[in-house]
Amino acid sequence: MENKKLSVVVTGASGLLGRQVYEEFKIKGHKGTAHNRVSGDLVKLNLVSRIEVERFFNFQVDVLIHCAAERRPDEVHKNPENSKLLNEKVPGVLAKICKEKGIFFIYISTDYVFDGKSPPYEANSVPNPINEYGVSKLNGEKAVVDSGIIDYVILRVPILYGRIEFLSESSVDSLLKAVLLARDRFKEPSTFKKFGADVFQVRYPTNVADVSRVVCEISEKRIQNQKEFRGIAQFSAKGKMTKYDMCKLFAQCLNVNGDDLFFPESPAPGQNAVDRPENVQLSTKVLEGWGIEISYIDFNSWWSKNIQNNTYILKSSDN
Repeated sequence: MENKKLSVVVTGASGLLGRQVYEEFKIKGHKGTAHNRVSGDLVKLNLVSRIEVERFFNFQVDVLIHCAAERRPDEVHKNPENSKLLNEKVPGVLAKICKEKGIFFIYISTDYVFDGKSPPYEANSVPNPINEYGVSKLNGEKAVVDSGIIDYVILRVPILYGRIEFLSESSVDSLLKAVLLARDRFKEPSTFKKFGADVFQVRYPTNVADVSRVVCEISEKRIQNQKEFRGIAQFSAKGKMTKYDMCKLFAQCLNVNGDDLFFPESPAPGQNAVDRPENVQLSTKVLEGWGIEISYIDFNSWWSKNIQNNTYILKSSDN
């Protein structure tokens, strides 16, 4: 007997992760409705309007994946009120609607709910965010739980990368942009200045293709196989890198000497407007217990291939 095809709604589908999640479900033959902005087959929806959101759910939906968020810590710091609406209020509103309509809800959260002092972190480790972004996402998690919904998964993920629409779409390719700019400016020695690349914060960059596969597998096993998935889970690649490590890789892929373009830097406390946790490595034990595949794409190999072939930026024909 053929498995049921799922009816899926993805928020934030014009973003780095949401775009890939939407494509993953389509590739698997499921029916997807994506919204964020008007573009192609995306539907525009004001997520901070409960009335508009409730009107949207006038058809049968099996799964709602909530990817939309203000994920830039510096932007959350500069505009806390706007960020609270999207990161704290909206998850609770969506969870309540899913509870009322019997929809399985997946909320994408972050490793920044932890302080980075005692890695690795289990799904049940005590959160202690050190910046406004982490606080807002943790409050979003609490809003989901407080909604009373039973059929839900909160999936925490680390810094993400993948095929982008433009440079600086993610924190990872922002570093590639910095290396590219430095390479070009190096040709003008009189005005060139090296930039500092952080060696303090350890990250575990994870490809959105892997996160999307995990989200789809959770959804399929929950709906098609009636698996009892509930609560907080975490997914992450295992390779650890600092920003300096990433810049070194990008320079190598571009066949330039990184030492000419940037230098290792460890910011002093309070030097940056927003503090970042040192090491928020996520344990994937919950997913392993659920029987979810936790393999991941190698960061170095992916970037080496895609920089060489110039395929890290999506072309219009890819959309």
